[in-house]
Amino acid sequence: MTLSERDSKKDTRTDGATNYSAFNMNLAMLKQLGATNDCLNEMNSSDTYDKSVEYARMGLARFGVKGFLDFHRGGETAYNNGGQGFMCDVFRNAVKTALIQISKDKSLLTDDRRVCMNVPYV
Repeated sequence: MTLSERDSKKDTRTDGATNYSAFNMNLAMLKQLGATNDCLNEMNSSDTYDKSVEYARMGLARFGVKGFLDFHRGGETAYNNGGQGFMCDVFRNAVKTALIQISKDKSLLTDDRRVCMNVPYV
């Protein structure tokens, strides 16, 4: 993904749904992981993918894989209610499918192709 593909539709919201980085990590999760305003602004630069990866790793360590993916998909509400609603199960399955495809064809990591599947926007 690139920053031009970041979901900016939520930028004016005040409920923690604003997304940061090319990974579209939501504000509520990043704040729980200790992100500061300076850090958040840096994450929207293409020069700081390492910062986004660092926060993704922190999220996985703190929330576990399921919790991290639920938080990523549906924000704090989805995380707090165990992934109910927001089609978190569909999202988790899509991530699993992508990882399986990448494990079968490692060139997907380096040749600019994507594993693509339809996951409805919520």
